[in-house]
Amino acid sequence: MAVLLSFDELRDLYGMTNIRPDQRRQIEFLLETAEEEVLAYSEVNLEGEFEEVFAGQNLYVLSRRPVVRVISCVQSGTAIPYSFNSNTNTIKVSSDKEITVKYECGFEKVPRILKQCIAVTVQYWLKFLNSNIVGVTSRTADGGSESIEQYELPLVVKSSLTRFRRTIY
Repeated sequence: MAVLLSFDELRDLYGMTNIRPDQRRQIEFLLETAEEEVLAYSEVNLEGEFEEVFAGQNLYVLSRRPVVRVISCVQSGTAIPYSFNSNTNTIKVSSDKEITVKYECGFEKVPRILKQCIAVTVQYWLKFLNSNIVGVTSRTADGGSESIEQYELPLVVKSSLTRFRRTIY
């Protein structure tokens, strides 16, 4: 798997100095895990060629994203004209017969927001690993509400990643 955010980038981003070897291993593990979680939640495919077969309409949503380029759109072994909309991840053809679309996923340049989401997640998880916080982390004075911290993607990261998630049409 490609590394979206290296340890050195994270260290430079947060000005982390004097890191012990055991801390570095912990942070590198968290980086790898955070990257996997961010990619899974965002439904982003970083690399690879994919092929899908469609029929019955003339507008289709490619299931993987982000699409770097459409390699081919073929019907009965013959290339057919198509239009691709990268904003909606849709391909439009003039036929409703079966077509095969081959396309490549990835980024020409990884969006900065993905790197930031990974960094925020690592910082969030480090906060809990290096503290005695377990379960409830805040309560109102009347005891009526409480906030529970969990080892999952922070809400701000989830909110930031919604732009990458699939839209149901």
